[in-house]
Amino acid sequence: MENKNQLLNLLQKRAYSFQELKEELDIDEKSLYQLLKDLVQKYEVLKTTKDHYIMMEKSDYRIGQVEKNYNGTAFIRVSDGVVRIAPEFAKSLTRGDVIKLKLVAHEPKVGLPMEVLSKTDDLLTGTVYFEDGRKFIKVDGSKYRRLKIQVTEEDKILENKKVLFKLGKQF
Repeated sequence: MENKNQLLNLLQKRAYSFQELKEELDIDEKSLYQLLKDLVQKYEVLKTTKDHYIMMEKSDYRIGQVEKNYNGTAFIRVSDGVVRIAPEFAKSLTRGDVIKLKLVAHEPKVGLPMEVLSKTDDLLTGTVYFEDGRKFIKVDGSKYRRLKIQVTEEDKILENKKVLFKLGKQF
């Protein structure tokens, strides 16, 4: 535990290479490697493309679970506030997805999704309705306003019927 605290305190200052960390800390190489691996997997520490390590909140990257408002605005909550997701990328994200994003603006915070770390697999329920010859689902609860559904001729989905479904790809 002492080694972990020393490492985290050091990484609060700046990014370090593995070799620099090894020289700064009194930790054997194998233990340091395992400690860094664990911290990266927990998204506390970021390993950069140049093989340096830095605290996640000291970088331009954030990890969080997607939330959405009724108007389609997507965002994640992080330790230092809320990061709004650029609208052109919010459509492909589902509430509950865990993503890694890069900050592209700091006031207000706006992020660009870089990677979906885990996709939500929630099953949803809703009621089918028709509008202008197209079929929609009014989703139960407050996650989504409405979803357009794609059906084939074989699908016998009737208006005002309750359905259980899982979100798939958007077209």
